[in-house]
Order: sequence, then C-alpha cells, then structure tokens
Amino acid sequence: MTDGDYSSDDNDEPSHENEPGNDPPTQASSEAFCTKYNEDESPSSAVISAVSAVKGVEPIELECLSDCIDPEALDALMGGPTVIEDGGTIRIEFQYAGYRVSVLNNGSLTILDETE
Repeated sequence: MTDGDYSSDDNDEPSHENEPGNDPPTQASSEAFCTKYNEDESPSSAVISAVSAVKGVEPIELECLSDCIDPEALDALMGGPTVIEDGGTIRIEFQYAGYRVSVLNNGSLTILDETE
C-alpha cells in the first residue's frame, strides 16, 4: 500500500466494525447547531430562538427558560461588552428543553442534542 492509498481491497488489518463498542456515532449526536447573537438581541432571546429552530417548534411551545436558568442573570453576564483582563472568555452552559446550551460572551451560541 502506498501513502494515501486507503482502498478497501487491502486487508492487512482485521476489521473491528461489528464488535461491541465500535458503533459509529449517529450523525445527530456529532452535530451542533452554532450561531451568533448580536447586541440587538438578548442572549436569553437568542437561546429561545435557537432552541426552537433546532427543535422545529414555535418558541411559545418550549418550557420556560427561567425553569433552567435566570434569564436576567444570563443577559447581564453575556449581554454587554465584557472586558476580561487576560483576554479570556466567559462561557455559561446549561440544559434547556432537552439540549445542552453553551453561551459565550463573544456572542457564540451552541446547541447540542442531549437525547442522542
């Protein structure tokens, strides 16, 4: 076999495809929905909008965000410009409506499906 040649005809190594614990991850479990929010939208509103879009439901159909996290505290921590002397990032993670939500102070928002 030459470098870069990965054809299936070469069987130098045994296959472990059907052994327990070697199941490939499903596509949904390895995907994350990532978006950005800006200063015109509060982080709490961005979370609700993103989760409703990922879940395919109207925002009103979701559980109250305040059942999972204090929306006012989230907005206060992540809503305005935050100066961190060492240039670090603030990240808040929580579970909401069956998803793992990650909010960063740079405007990044990531939604991961917890059911997969």
